[in-house]
Amino acid sequence: MLSSCPKIISCKFTKQIGEPSPYKRMELQQELNLKKESPMKFRNVDPEKEIKHYDYIKIIPIKDLNTSSGEDWHIKARVRFPFNKFQITKKGNIISYQAGRMFKIEIVDVEGTQIEGTFYKDCLDFFFNKIEEGKIYTFTQAQIANANKKFTSVKNDFRIIFNQNSVITDYIEPKKEESKDSTNTESESEQILRYKFNFVSIFDIMTSIHDLKQIDVCGINVTKDPKKDDIDVKFDYGKKTLKGRLVFTLVDNTNEVINVNLWGDLSNIEINEGDIVIINGARVSTFGGKSLNCGSEYCKIIINPTREEVSDIDRYVDLSNANLVAKHRSAAKEQQVTQLGLVIDKLKEDNQKLISDVLDELNCGYDGTFKEHSEVYRNPTQIYCLQGNIIKFVSSSDSMTYMGCPICCKKVYDHRLTGYYCSTCGKIIKEKFFYFIHAIFQDFTGKIIIGFSKEQADILMGNVDPLTFIKKIKKSFRMECDFEGWLNENIYFKTYKILVKAKNELYQGTNRIRFHALDVVNISTDQVKASFRNENLMLLGTLQQQSKIRQKEGNLDEEQQESQ
Repeated sequence: MLSSCPKIISCKFTKQIGEPSPYKRMELQQELNLKKESPMKFRNVDPEKEIKHYDYIKIIPIKDLNTSSGEDWHIKARVRFPFNKFQITKKGNIISYQAGRMFKIEIVDVEGTQIEGTFYKDCLDFFFNKIEEGKIYTFTQAQIANANKKFTSVKNDFRIIFNQNSVITDYIEPKKEESKDSTNTESESEQILRYKFNFVSIFDIMTSIHDLKQIDVCGINVTKDPKKDDIDVKFDYGKKTLKGRLVFTLVDNTNEVINVNLWGDLSNIEINEGDIVIINGARVSTFGGKSLNCGSEYCKIIINPTREEVSDIDRYVDLSNANLVAKHRSAAKEQQVTQLGLVIDKLKEDNQKLISDVLDELNCGYDGTFKEHSEVYRNPTQIYCLQGNIIKFVSSSDSMTYMGCPICCKKVYDHRLTGYYCSTCGKIIKEKFFYFIHAIFQDFTGKIIIGFSKEQADILMGNVDPLTFIKKIKKSFRMECDFEGWLNENIYFKTYKILVKAKNELYQGTNRIRFHALDVVNISTDQVKASFRNENLMLLGTLQQQSKIRQKEGNLDEEQQESQ
């Protein structure tokens, strides 16, 4: 640079003018390498090199967020998932809903305030595998919207919707300078709760909640052996068909109980009697009484939580109290079963009848049709105990089974596009077969047609499962006569004691009596011999009664002849 300047002609004046600074040669600045980066940012903080931006930004509490906050805000909170992330396998660990793809998180700050965060398809793939449950992050550049409280248990009027411009940064706890006067206090990160629940008591669920709502529940399982069903169901609020259901009962400090249905992957969870169960995001169902539905896409189950997870768990469940309630419930159930058995035995004893007496009492024939001008009942209870034999099935081998709903046992219809649909439950279910049998029952005085269904039909068929009958036994029949031969060997001419109920039905515009089995007992040979005397006594009483009636009719005829 100096060589390019013109030469200075020396002169006699050598005095320095002013105080010029010495010249220093400057290095050329390096070229900038600009890369195209996504506007979405997830910062992995290096504690030694990274400047802690949260030292100079203003972090606000979650309670100050609202729809007018815009996107220029910063919050610091801990993340937890409202579902079991490891159980989600569809489309690469991404939840699939009917409206598209999304997943949700719940975040809580140091003040214990919760808010729900939602990631949609535009940013879901980027953030899903980077966020870890239990870690603390700072969040900024996201939209604040109104919360849909119907599908969340978080108590906040707003939610956060993340987008492509959102920034989520790992939070590193700053090191504190040690001093002699320092005491052992909790760090700032330890003050943020790892778990935040908004529990609703079972009493409030049973009395106050009347619509579909997502809630948190804490209780103790009082079911000894939770029942698991291999059925398929599809709910209105989900696109995926859930397979499998686990049913158990919860009780809390209010001494109220409620049934819980775990659907899909959650049905594989092992739950034992006496386990403390926390359900985060259960949905209330009013079908067939109040119950809770739980699916892996929106619900999280915690078994036997620690004090770290729920510090005040004694407020919601008392183990000793729950055991007392469980014992009381089991004793009450046993007492109910015992009382039911006593009632049935009492009905059998008081209503032991011969078929001829029943038909005379009801003024109808063996097929249930009334006699002329006699459609009047004489027995107000319409319940009878009969003893005799099955001599013939009115139902053929093709018509004695039907496909029904495993919940309500009603007949289902095949919708070819969606599967089998139950109009009563309003659900698509997995097919299940039931018996519905009409058979001719007789004793030595007459015969009637009785309908058998559910448990009574199973007992009549020797506890052979309907599906087993269709796939194995029925396939061995080449002709209908083979079916009759199987009935002769297994069912016909065995002695049964059946408690039946007579019911008036309208069939093709004509009133008639239908007999339905309420209880079926297979009588052994020794019991038949023991009851033979009672039948003889009943028959003797019937003959004596008929002789008295005939004697009265004869006396009336004699009086009429004398009067003439």
